[in-house]
Amino acid sequence: MRLLRGLICLSLLASGVQTIVLGQVPSGFVRSNQMENAWKSHVQLPMAGRGLVSSHFYADAQNSRQFAIVELPSKTIRVPADMADRDGNPIGMEKAKEIAQQQASRFLGKPDGFEVVEATVPQIKLVLLSSDGLVQTLDAESGRVLWSTSCGNFSAPAYPASISPFGIAVIHGIDLYLLDWQTGRILNIMRLRNAASNSVSLCGDLAFVTDYSGRVDSYRLSEPQTNPYTYVMAGHTVGKPVELNSLFSAFATDAGYMYVFAGGDRPAEWIRYESASSITGSLAARGDSFYIGNSAGVLQKISLDDRTGKVDWVVRAAETLTAPALVVGDDAIIASEAGSLAAIDDRTGEVRWMRSRIDAVQPIAVSGNKVFCTTKLGNIIAVDRATGRSLGASARLSLGTPLVNELTDRVYVVSRTGQIQCFRPVGADLPTIYASVPPAAAEEEGLPGATQVPGQEPQTPAGGDPFAPAAGATTPAGDPFADPFGTTPATDPFGGGNTTAPPSDPFGGGNTTAPPNDPFGGGATGGNDPFGGATGGSTGGDPFGSGGSVDDPFGSGN
Repeated sequence: MRLLRGLICLSLLASGVQTIVLGQVPSGFVRSNQMENAWKSHVQLPMAGRGLVSSHFYADAQNSRQFAIVELPSKTIRVPADMADRDGNPIGMEKAKEIAQQQASRFLGKPDGFEVVEATVPQIKLVLLSSDGLVQTLDAESGRVLWSTSCGNFSAPAYPASISPFGIAVIHGIDLYLLDWQTGRILNIMRLRNAASNSVSLCGDLAFVTDYSGRVDSYRLSEPQTNPYTYVMAGHTVGKPVELNSLFSAFATDAGYMYVFAGGDRPAEWIRYESASSITGSLAARGDSFYIGNSAGVLQKISLDDRTGKVDWVVRAAETLTAPALVVGDDAIIASEAGSLAAIDDRTGEVRWMRSRIDAVQPIAVSGNKVFCTTKLGNIIAVDRATGRSLGASARLSLGTPLVNELTDRVYVVSRTGQIQCFRPVGADLPTIYASVPPAAAEEEGLPGATQVPGQEPQTPAGGDPFAPAAGATTPAGDPFADPFGTTPATDPFGGGNTTAPPSDPFGGGNTTAPPNDPFGGGATGGNDPFGGATGGSTGGDPFGSGGSVDDPFGSGN
């Protein structure tokens, strides 16, 4: 029997067949890249269906730990401030610094020559949503399951989740769920006005949902919404929407447009950007910019510096881009549909390196000086971050949905059966956090506080309106967070009031006569407006809002 098994193994090796590893990334591949296994765990996945439909990493500022740290040439000393003393009480930061200093002195054999610093590390959470509506949230540093909540009937479809400091939003069937970060408790369930065609996009407590006609509806999750915002996009949504700093949501359509909507107390269309070719689901967001890849192989970085969308740079890869870019630090890593992998300088748009046709599918993490990526063959490859030089490939794996981590230096892999693994740089007990940590939501009655862009002063009062200027202040014309419907009619690209809409305004405005190519009409004429339009004009940028039209269920009346 042993001889028979040996002959079978030799036959497989001789024929060049590579067996599929059903478990985790082999330890040999991990060690060869100067990494170490941090933890292994298992999550629940349905026996049938798509398995995981979405994953998110979140830095929870409300649950952070403080450390006293000493960096030595060959050792890092970390003492947590919440370490218990002999009475079971936290020792506090001063005592932690004292202990760290003592340990460093003993290690070096002298009382000085080093510095004790304080560090605050938020809890990193991994949110997984399976196709049967089960939300599982793990501590991403330990693999411990924090909570698990099922949303709705398992037979209904679940769309990818969305997260913000306010909570976790999930569309399952025809219902929109809001879950609490700390406990997983369902805080709110709202029946959708129309059947959803894509995942929800959450800006603070405001959720944007699209239907099959390209229509976008808003849902206020913290309170009843008396006059919801509604908009109709050109084309149907493709890929997943992306969010920016809990202030903006972006959707791509098969007509080649990217629509960016601003949240806050007064939601509005912020940018409508037309790509030269169809967009195939490759939106990404980082800092203050969105990244669009299209079927012609063009990647564009669009910043929010201008209401029309400022193009910071354009890269022509000449191969269709279907996977979203992985943006970490000054690197934007992209994989083409043909399997090529490239790194772009995010500041200038210069292509640093490109490796052609290596079967790359999706870059999943940047860890130290390495980029990790999934491939068409079902394995994980590592390349040098600076040069793109190959650093090896794992055996073939039974990979599930890629777990893309732009937040920290950890690499996460999940199998089709729910086995999940995390590996990290050797000795990196604490994560390196690449992105800014979003502000925590206000705790009072579960309502969000002021919306703030990380690294900037708060843009809004406590009400959360990113468009409201301070009392007595005049809104500057170039302010990207200014009220687009505010101070001067000329600054409103969508028309408004009783002014005459500029010829380039596709939505008309005021009591003027709508141009012939305006499908939504405007003012009193509304010749081509399928939703009617009474005198008085529409409100705020809502293409459906029109005076007192009784036929418009979304009208705001007079």
